[in-house]
Amino acid sequence: MEFADFENHILNLVGKDHFGMYCYLLPSIKVVFRVRFIHILHSGFNIPTAYDQLNIAAKLPDKNFQRYLNFISAKTAGQKLVQL
Repeated sequence: MEFADFENHILNLVGKDHFGMYCYLLPSIKVVFRVRFIHILHSGFNIPTAYDQLNIAAKLPDKNFQRYLNFISAKTAGQKLVQL
């Protein structure tokens, strides 16, 4: 995924204000982890939390990453993490 496409996708997902506050983190996300980062954001996490979770789960294989994502999503169920 090209960086410009990645940025636009994040912008559309989280909104202009939230994106503007945390866009400086996006260049540090490696190409191989961009799709995972988007999946974490789709789960309702904000950019800094998604960034932290991505770093924690970076070495997990895909099937285990999905299990981890399900776990952290269930653990935080009922909490609104993204303020759009």
